[in-house]
Amino acid sequence: MQRGIAFTNDLPAYTGTGCPWPSAGSPGFRSEKDNTVSLFNGNLNTSKISLFYTFNSAGISVPPLFMTCNDASDAHEGYSFEGWQQGVYWRGNKMDNLARGMILKNGGVIGQQGTQAGAPSDNEWLGAAFTSTNYGIYTFSSQAAASPIVRRTSPSQFDPPNLTGNQPALSYAGGNGLISYTGTSTFSCGVIYTVMPTIPFPNGEDYDSENLLYMAQMAIYNSLNYNSDLLTDPDCYDFYSLFDGSTMTTLADIELAIGEGNYAEAETLLGGLVPGELNDIEQNYYKFYDLFFQYHNSGELDGDEIEELTSLCVLCPGTDGVCIVQARALYQIVIGEPYEAEPCAGDEGSRRAFFNKSASLANANLSVDIYPNPTTGQVTVRFNKKADGKKVVVSDLSGRKIVQRELIGESTSFHLNFGLEPGVYFFTISNIHETVSKKVIVTE
Repeated sequence: MQRGIAFTNDLPAYTGTGCPWPSAGSPGFRSEKDNTVSLFNGNLNTSKISLFYTFNSAGISVPPLFMTCNDASDAHEGYSFEGWQQGVYWRGNKMDNLARGMILKNGGVIGQQGTQAGAPSDNEWLGAAFTSTNYGIYTFSSQAAASPIVRRTSPSQFDPPNLTGNQPALSYAGGNGLISYTGTSTFSCGVIYTVMPTIPFPNGEDYDSENLLYMAQMAIYNSLNYNSDLLTDPDCYDFYSLFDGSTMTTLADIELAIGEGNYAEAETLLGGLVPGELNDIEQNYYKFYDLFFQYHNSGELDGDEIEELTSLCVLCPGTDGVCIVQARALYQIVIGEPYEAEPCAGDEGSRRAFFNKSASLANANLSVDIYPNPTTGQVTVRFNKKADGKKVVVSDLSGRKIVQRELIGESTSFHLNFGLEPGVYFFTISNIHETVSKKVIVTE
């Protein structure tokens, strides 16, 4: 699954003290506000994409989540709510060019949206995409009536269009779960919730590695960088100033420049970094941005660049940086199919997360990537782990064996050219314990 912003039920109530949210001891609220998230290639058919995703994220033991005034566009699912989370407030958000503007999944419940402050929900469905098989709200094994939405019917963008779901009788279709608002108030994105979660500054004693500590510091720094009003607090400013002007600042500026479409500026910023002077997390970001610009400038990646990209994809966002999620998204654009990553312990980046990648990969099931596919002849075969007895057998559609080759060495990537005629072939790739099969198309 590829998710832009995710909240899950392993987030505890906040009880710490300190900047940037100084409400000591309060369970508080969580706020996800003013984000713009879209899919780079705008592929609405990739059903694994959820731009905003929450799972059991706001209930009795988990503080409320205010998801307000965000923009989601150009993907399969804009806002995805799975499981019971009646404390989610989903208001003032925008949706455009999505297969599912909002979706309730597997008993998804978000409570009533609207009238909490005497105003409607004021979520907006924009553009002309919500027709045919694209839906403003879709319910999958969930009841619309459990999550009523107070909406204005005029202007029309506030009235969710083209409604259905798995079990249509339980969906919002026909007005089920929709409440018309007849007042004159509107929801304001200027609302500031005064009770907020308290997040302490990252302390090295709380983390099992320098990488995890750095990622935690980076998260707080970026939060302050994107919300400069918080820097009026002396504690906030003191923490921010520790990293201001560092590589962390450059990475944040690159991300902002890309988000604003200033690719030349972003690439110039990247060129000012020296790879040998970067720590592990920074090097991962450097590699991703370098590959991103290669693809952005030329429209393709060669075999060595794809190999480098897949070496990023196999890492884990919770221990190696959020850029790993971005790398997997770029892989999907370049290769044309999702990167099937092995589950990662600590993917949420939680405190005291520890992940032994070598042990995990050694015990993982065999996975093989073959690219490019289709190909004119030369392919790269990449294994997800090292093992003895690697070999590849190529057969035609009749099952006739064309060629067999042993793959010698410790490498997990092999560049091969069997001189195959144009056609469809099956590559059976194996190690001493396991076997997988892949269909490969050879063109002229």
